[in-house]
Amino acid sequence: MSIPWRSSAAEFERILGRRGALGGVCDMEAAWGAFEEFAQVPVEGVAGPEEDGDGLIVQWGTWDRGDRDGTYSGLSFGRQLAVDEGADRSDPYWQPGYWQVEFRARFADDAAPGHQPVIAGGDSGFDFAALGAPRAAALAALRRLVDWEPALSALWRAAPVSVEVTLDQAC
Repeated sequence: MSIPWRSSAAEFERILGRRGALGGVCDMEAAWGAFEEFAQVPVEGVAGPEEDGDGLIVQWGTWDRGDRDGTYSGLSFGRQLAVDEGADRSDPYWQPGYWQVEFRARFADDAAPGHQPVIAGGDSGFDFAALGAPRAAALAALRRLVDWEPALSALWRAAPVSVEVTLDQAC
């Protein structure tokens, strides 16, 4: 069953809630399992593969929120959707609108004892594997990346202080 792209964050939240991975104390393994499930749900209204219509990414870093909470280490996984919003495709400058459904986990500064904080931001790069077995293989490779990097792996085993799901227009 497919979902409209505007409902993608709500569907992701529904899956996270069913798996007990949203609100309160969040288990990153449960959140990842929900993301694996969500990543296989067909989404309506996205551009085709030739426009990188549906991609996956893992991102991490230390960010300054610019408010009283100061800096924090974060780890996120997301799905970028290239949305064909009905613009004139004959326009030589036409491009789809890019939106990202993202699970963001925020960690305390001491969340990874014995490891340096995740100072530099980074990401896995986008993977635009097709749904089904190719996407499952891409998800497994993303998960191995988190396991391979010691600071990310330590965050993965820690309990985030907050999590959220967002649907934001990508820059």
